[in-house]
Amino acid sequence: MKLLRNLVKPILWLLGWLIPKRRDLVLFGQWGGRYADNSRALFEWMTQHSDLQVIWLYSSQLPPAVPEAIASKVRMVKRESLYAGWLALRARVVVLSHGHNDFGLWRHAIQRARSLMLWHAIMVKSAFLTDGSLSASRKRRYRRREARHLDAVIASSDIDRYHTVAYMGVPADRVYVTGLPRQDAVFRSMQSRTAIANDGKVKVLYAPTHRDTASKRQQSLFFPFADKDESELAVFCQANNIELLMRPHPNDKASRAHVYELAAKYPDVFVPATPKEVMDVAELLPQIKLLVTDYSSIYLDLLPFDIPCIFLPFDIEEYAAYRGLAYYYDLITPGPKVYTQQEFTGALSEAATGAPQWHDRRDMVTRMFFAHLDAAACERTSRLVEHLVAGTYRRSTAREAIGATAPITKI
Repeated sequence: MKLLRNLVKPILWLLGWLIPKRRDLVLFGQWGGRYADNSRALFEWMTQHSDLQVIWLYSSQLPPAVPEAIASKVRMVKRESLYAGWLALRARVVVLSHGHNDFGLWRHAIQRARSLMLWHAIMVKSAFLTDGSLSASRKRRYRRREARHLDAVIASSDIDRYHTVAYMGVPADRVYVTGLPRQDAVFRSMQSRTAIANDGKVKVLYAPTHRDTASKRQQSLFFPFADKDESELAVFCQANNIELLMRPHPNDKASRAHVYELAAKYPDVFVPATPKEVMDVAELLPQIKLLVTDYSSIYLDLLPFDIPCIFLPFDIEEYAAYRGLAYYYDLITPGPKVYTQQEFTGALSEAATGAPQWHDRRDMVTRMFFAHLDAAACERTSRLVEHLVAGTYRRSTAREAIGATAPITKI
């Protein structure tokens, strides 16, 4: 099979250069068979509002989460099909969430298409070229296979743009501050409050980030306290009407197993929120009144709405040395840093009242990472796609036309 793939690769590359592109065809794909985050948000918006032909290539099984309002308009094609290969050869623009491998074997057919990288979050950790855990050879491979093929990348603010240039290895003029499409639904829901659950519970999203080291992969990242007492914590949460939505990283098997173990013991306190239950974490955010994490940037999604955060940097020296952090941790984390269960329960009590002493810091970090506080990122990014299709995306007037240079405006 590997020999066959190696034979097919140069053929696809050659066909990709010979076969003319359809000027109106835009292809979306996503790593790991997912249907979530920025790619999903932009795909659904363009399906409804754009005149371009947008098609999603799915792997494994058809995504079940398409909104009913646009279900009749959505076009999806199985990635492992010859028709998908034909579309890849004909696409003018491809939209990426992780990299060109979002398209599987057809990555070799899209080399002449214009590539838009959405990524899936605001990065506060080191990645790709700044990732301390990657060897020099892997970084060279990334530059050769990914970075040099990216025509445009989106960012959420000027500071995020500079970091994107550093870790993705693309020129600054290819990074557009459109805001992240996934944020639009969060802004709409949070501003109207229509999606907030009315069951009276204090819903807390607990979402640690993935660890790459073998030692950390063998243990759960939830509640890393020397004084951990899960039954005592459950009693505390019950008394304070707190419900913990447990969101392990998709690659973290040990933490996922721990979540189901806790949910079996204390179902009214610990609620699984893995990708199996909720594929797109953005669906959870409008319900959340408090967020707990370590180094994940998910807390940034809720900062514009002054949602309190608690941080558990229990292994920060090891994490920073191995993977790396893009910013000074204390500067960008506007909330208490806790290291024991006693500190954790105290911080939960404080955050449940809004943690007003952290308000100014939350506002400062919001202004660092959000150039647009609105629900128009999809619209701006769609305009960028249109410029990519037309070939005008590098003109000096394009950035202004896209709306990627607007100053921050307060909601």
